[in-house]
Amino acid sequence: MQSEIFVTIMVVVVILFIVSVAHKITAINALNEIKKKEQPPLIILDEKTKDYTFKTGSGELSYRFKSAIKEKIIPYLEKVSMEYDCDVIEVYGYTDGQAYRKRQSSRSQMDGALLSRLENNEFPDLSATSNLELGMLRAASIVHVLKEYQFQEDTHLSKIRIIRPYSGGQLILEDGTIASASDNKPSKKRRRIELRLSRSRDLHKGL
Repeated sequence: MQSEIFVTIMVVVVILFIVSVAHKITAINALNEIKKKEQPPLIILDEKTKDYTFKTGSGELSYRFKSAIKEKIIPYLEKVSMEYDCDVIEVYGYTDGQAYRKRQSSRSQMDGALLSRLENNEFPDLSATSNLELGMLRAASIVHVLKEYQFQEDTHLSKIRIIRPYSGGQLILEDGTIASASDNKPSKKRRRIELRLSRSRDLHKGL
């Protein structure tokens, strides 16, 4: 009799355990599905961190910057893109409000050369003539490195199909608001790269 009671109790315990695990799995799956529709976290690389510093007026990435992208940024992008079901990376380049003083040429090289260099995955070693161009040049440099590592065995972005650069120049403050003409002081927080993950399927949705 006692053995039968013990067996019955054990069966009940096992059933309750299975039910509990099933509920947890259902809850986790539900959360994962919700994440696939939510806005992914914004990734900000500003000059307050020495790893993410550009030389003044330059879009060239240092060895330290490239290493940080490979070792820190790409693994995080891979993780977040999987969690949020994203296949697009948007790279935004921003500067502070200091007037751009580089006077090598008053004629922009960006329109004709930048696109062809990105298409051929060549490093965009061009000179900017404004803060807006400088922001684009820096964003394009990040895009170049992401594409370079995208399909390597040790660093990959398995879900990502599209990587594209944008520039906000000096126009957008670090809190997302529009800058004013008086916001022209040096600022490490404003000199930044923002990485935004999105979904190509959302691009086709109309109003």
